Amino acid sequence: DELSGHVGLGMKREALRLARQAFRSQKINSAEFNGALAAILIHGNGLKSWKPLVEQAYARLSERDKRTARSQMLGFYHSLKDWKSAYHFLPARSKNACDLMFAMETLLNLRELDAAKRLQRSCLQMLGQPLDSLDHGALLLALGSYHAQRGELETAMEYFGKLTVNEIFAHNAVTAIVEIEAVRGLLYVGAGLLQIDEFRKSGTDEQAIILPHNREAMLAEAERDLKRYEKAFYKIVP
Repeated sequence: DELSGHVGLGMKREALRLARQAFRSQKINSAEFNGALAAILIHGNGLKSWKPLVEQAYARLSERDKRTARSQMLGFYHSLKDWKSAYHFLPARSKNACDLMFAMETLLNLRELDAAKRLQRSCLQMLGQPLDSLDHGALLLALGSYHAQRGELETAMEYFGKLTVNEIFAHNAVTAIVEIEAVRGLLYVGAGLLQIDEFRKSGTDEQAIILPHNREAMLAEAERDLKRYEKAFYKIVP
């Protein structure tokens, strides 16, 4: 209760002190563990430095408490972008939308598309139920990410477009839309470079009647512009 109170009041130093104390306790239950983990996810900078302490505390939990703490551990490893560790905490069946979102991102980063396909069906089923803004947004983000990873950009854009009005996930949605447009830009760049190669193969400089060598100069300039765009796009989507 004390830890929860400090978190609720934004008392970062005290909240982290109590979280550290809880993780070091030789007798810790799932409620204490989940509360401490929630505190560091909210207030903890440099989560990587907490990893040994969290893992040691989790190992001391009873088997029953470990099952209760699995969802929090999935969220913790998701925040660290430690996808291999997060994989071990994926829910077999989950009725929690945020867990499905974390699981989807984990599977997509590990390129486990078959497993992600099964998870997509679970997301669609849950999306048909009455949901609050958080759960609804989490499912839209999971589905948009899934279709974007598969290259189904139009479908992904539909999900992300619905998400732009969700204050919790608007940042994720807008950046995802920009990334999709960058991918489309790369496709246009690739098509343009191929066309320039075709022009070079199919024509000669004799077509440049007014200025000698003008044709190659024009093609070279177009190629430079496209490669400049390509370099910029790759900064958005490496």
